[in-house]
Amino acid sequence: MRFANGSQALGYMGPLDISDSSEQRLQNLIEEHGYKIGEAGDMLAGDATFHDGWCIHGAPGNASDAIRAVMTIIYVEADAVVTTPDHVSRENDLKTWLPGLQPGDKVSSHLNPVLWPATS
Repeated sequence: MRFANGSQALGYMGPLDISDSSEQRLQNLIEEHGYKIGEAGDMLAGDATFHDGWCIHGAPGNASDAIRAVMTIIYVEADAVVTTPDHVSRENDLKTWLPGLQPGDKVSSHLNPVLWPATS
């Protein structure tokens, strides 16, 4: 994994398909803002990285003969609400990961348990 350090300050940049054009757009932003690239290096089974979801990030192609297996975990605030999907991939995510929920509903389902109670 590699990360454009500090790019999370840009916040949400709209829907982006993973494509050559989005890669070019992100590369242009990295150059325009002078973000340094941090690399996690080769990772082994059990290794993990943690980053802000708005941080520009990615992984180089898999040059090995082995399948690259990955798992992503996304944490949200306990009182987060579902937003209206702005892209077909987000519509699919809503159906898959937030089954039965609609925009405005709390992000709460059997697939999205509260891991730590909110403090008052």
